[in-house]
Amino acid sequence: MKVSHVIVDTQWCRGDQNLVVVWSTSGTIEDEENKARPSCCSVLSDNPAPFKKVFSNEKYYVFQLHRSVKI
Repeated sequence: MKVSHVIVDTQWCRGDQNLVVVWSTSGTIEDEENKARPSCCSVLSDNPAPFKKVFSNEKYYVFQLHRSVKI
């Protein structure tokens, strides 16, 4: 499978209260090893490499994988 794009629902990045419940019950908040790390949304916002933001609206961000990256 070749990946060319990543689509992120902005609700996950904004901290929608209904989704926080889902995350907290799934155990991600209790992950001691990784809970101090920045969120994927923060990382993609600050430095999306090897991705490039190609589209955004109120609901979604779309990032395209740079063509030189081989998966």
